[in-house]
Amino acid sequence: MKHIIKSLEKAYRLYKQPHKIGDLIEFQQKQWIIIGIEAVSIDLNKLRVIYTVQNAEEVYAYQPPISDSGKTVEIIARVRTGKEAILEKIQVGRLVWIDNKPYQSVGFIDIDIEFTDVVITLLGRPVRPIPIKEVRAKVLNERKKKLNLQVL
Repeated sequence: MKHIIKSLEKAYRLYKQPHKIGDLIEFQQKQWIIIGIEAVSIDLNKLRVIYTVQNAEEVYAYQPPISDSGKTVEIIARVRTGKEAILEKIQVGRLVWIDNKPYQSVGFIDIDIEFTDVVITLLGRPVRPIPIKEVRAKVLNERKKKLNLQVL
């Protein structure tokens, strides 16, 4: 599942228009469709955006039930002393994997100290992939634009 949905960081010149949700981008010679925005930051003259992207060329079987799309789950992250870099990965809006399924962190619930570990509890909502038919239609439209074709 991790080869279908992943986080991807792109950097832009500060006043250049970034990609939007639903746009196709190319990464590692594959087409990816943007399904979410995780984080935005500005460093001097660069705009950095971390996107949640879905592989547009891959066929997948995982599709969480529609009734679960609004449901949140509790995520517990244990940060050990010396491993503080993991804090960047669990910030609000970032992609978190639980039981090989993607979740987007929504908000923090609790923080606790256990011995030398920091235990952070946060809420996560399931990330739903875009249906394959819609992705293929988007890829086809993008190819037509590149080739400048019109259907009569």
